[in-house]
Amino acid sequence: MTICFVTANSPYGGVFEGIQSYTLALARTLVSLGHRVVVYGFSPKVKKETKLLEQGIIYWILPDRGFSTLRKNFLLLKFVRDFRRIDARYSVDIIHGQGGFSLPLVFIKKVPRVATLHGSQPFWGTPVMEKYFRLAFGRFIYPRLDGLIFVSKAVREAAFRLLPLSRMKTTVIMPIVEDKFKSLAINKEHREIKIAAAGRLETEKNFAELIKAVESLIAKKYKISLNIYGEGRLKKKLNGKFLAGLVSQSELAKVYRECDLFVLPSTREGMPGVLIEAISSGAIPVVSQLPGIDEVIKDQVNGFIIPWPSTSQNIEQTLLRAFSLKKNWFKIHQNAQKTAERIFSSDKNIKEMIKFYHQLV
Repeated sequence: MTICFVTANSPYGGVFEGIQSYTLALARTLVSLGHRVVVYGFSPKVKKETKLLEQGIIYWILPDRGFSTLRKNFLLLKFVRDFRRIDARYSVDIIHGQGGFSLPLVFIKKVPRVATLHGSQPFWGTPVMEKYFRLAFGRFIYPRLDGLIFVSKAVREAAFRLLPLSRMKTTVIMPIVEDKFKSLAINKEHREIKIAAAGRLETEKNFAELIKAVESLIAKKYKISLNIYGEGRLKKKLNGKFLAGLVSQSELAKVYRECDLFVLPSTREGMPGVLIEAISSGAIPVVSQLPGIDEVIKDQVNGFIIPWPSTSQNIEQTLLRAFSLKKNWFKIHQNAQKTAERIFSSDKNIKEMIKFYHQLV
């Protein structure tokens, strides 16, 4: 089978931003099973339209010159024309779009089209977003596709609440984690507690509140360190001493293995790839109380839940609670890894994905 992924941000180069990681993990797993994969999208790593083969994946890359999300959606309409060449060369069986970047799929009728929805209720919760979502996606885009995939039950419930999807073929398939993130035994006896966080430096990731919480704990003489990995618009507004920049997936896997706690203080998420990677790599998660995440993380069982809202005070109190239960960390770490193996199994989830593809072909 030949699958063509369409995404605003191409995973070419191994970056870790959520949808890129999701696409890359799917693409690599499908290639390992003998399928052919084409990934079409933007990347700042090229200066002109580029086509190349890397690790069995065919990348069709458009240059990203700092385009806004809205502009990328319309620029992706170029895919409608380029698909003729892609299909002529590779005989595409199915097109797989990513959430809000599925507009080009509407104009292609030759092969089945499926989209993955990543966002959850808090993302759609504002009146403006709900109005836009209902109008653009509910009436024009999603009903014209052949199938929808949700990354969690919470995402599915939110979408069905907002959109007329009852006649569509839909399924819930959790993301998968690549082998590189599966933990090796490692000694974590540090003189200080190592805390890591990763994601785009944007408002919804809530890193400003995390930094306030850590600064408060350091002022109270707790021996802790914090490194936040990522890039984004808020880089200049955040305390730079905690920012570690953008790293490769391989480097990020090492970060997860060596840290004690991985903190995800977001105010909105779907099924965050960094959380999946972190618990697979051996980090203990400290996460916001959000729909979708609560399907995976149970407080003091396989991680710690920050009570909503994720203010600096609530983050600090949750970290203190985690510190007080340090004797239980090894068991919590084991439970987190078992959760990752059970829920994000590449074998199980990729079989479900291929089965869903075949239902549409």
